[in-house]
Amino acid sequence: MPFDYVHDVRLDDVDRFDIVFYPRVFVWVQRASEALFEAGGTPYQVLCRETGHRFPIVATDATYARPIEWGDAVTMAVTPSLGRTSFTLETLGRVAGEAAFEVSRTQVAVDEDTGEKAPLPDEVRSTLEPFAA
Repeated sequence: MPFDYVHDVRLDDVDRFDIVFYPRVFVWVQRASEALFEAGGTPYQVLCRETGHRFPIVATDATYARPIEWGDAVTMAVTPSLGRTSFTLETLGRVAGEAAFEVSRTQVAVDEDTGEKAPLPDEVRSTLEPFAA
């Protein structure tokens, strides 16, 4: 079951035409992903500190379906999928029920000491699995 997060579009999100400046969507997706980890029971920063791993973004893709305007409420549904060494967060943003964007972001587990790719820690799995597809 996806995790839902709502962002109310503010003045600092938009350009001079009162539509969202496209990179702002990535800021919202980051906030939604941090809220997802909290909802799963372990804040993202705690996972990074306590597992000895970092989770750099290795791939991202965005598709924009319609303009988003100042004052809109954007509901983002975040659905994780889990691999052996990585996880992907698929985020669908909607305004008034209409699809506005899709963002896919893949992050890989990296051992903090060695800098090498590592198996996804169990703590990450257990945090994300309740929301996985």
